[in-house]
Amino acid sequence: MAELYLRFRSSTGSLLGIANSGEISGNQWRTVTAAGRAPAGTATVSALIYSGVSNVGTAYWDEVLISKDVTDLGVQIESTVPNATTFAAGRAYSVFTSTADANPQVAAIDLATETVTRKITLPDTVTHPTVGGWAAATATDGSVYLGTYPNAKLYKYVPGEATITDLGKAEGGNSVVWELEPGAHNEVYGGTSDDGRFFKYENGAVTTLLAPATTNATYVRSLAHDPVANVSFLGTGSNAALIRYDHATRTCFRRRTPTTRWSAV
Repeated sequence: MAELYLRFRSSTGSLLGIANSGEISGNQWRTVTAAGRAPAGTATVSALIYSGVSNVGTAYWDEVLISKDVTDLGVQIESTVPNATTFAAGRAYSVFTSTADANPQVAAIDLATETVTRKITLPDTVTHPTVGGWAAATATDGSVYLGTYPNAKLYKYVPGEATITDLGKAEGGNSVVWELEPGAHNEVYGGTSDDGRFFKYENGAVTTLLAPATTNATYVRSLAHDPVANVSFLGTGSNAALIRYDHATRTCFRRRTPTTRWSAV
């Protein structure tokens, strides 16, 4: 068995304190650390590789390094990747993922001047924190809807207002709203994980349309809505399939590959 020690000495060489790694044994390479706080008056610190006289064996050491502890300088980035963007009235609305110290924000970007005209923080709660968003859509009335993770929440923003409305969880225990698409009459459609649900938000209420979208689907990862035909197309995973949902008849058809035909679900 072997040990690694730090030895703290004064300017005259007096030993002021030690810190050790504890006994090390085994037959493989490993990273060993000895950490300690230097006592008052410390002028030098050295490393001691040690083994008691009663220990019999061979120990190999490589790259002994003495350094200060890593210092956490805090979060340096105010906002990160815009994972979701939608457009309304000459502006782009992008959701920027949060940091450890700040909630995600929505940035309103004037497309003519290419400048950020407003930043709004998404509200959340301690029990259901919002980290970021993958989904954004503009409804036919001009309202902007956002879908977030890991709390599967819906948010609504009316362009020009100073705050965003938290509409609550889109789907029970699901964790991510992956996609949102506008309907023809101010409604929006969305897809979630972890159990591949397809839902509608309209007049302040969420309606589950499919749960899951197809057998063993855990994601509704992509959406497209045809308001003229009143049908939606869903891309699912990890059981990959393309689903055609007829809103008038509430029936589904599935297509697994480009060469297969639509089949009833």
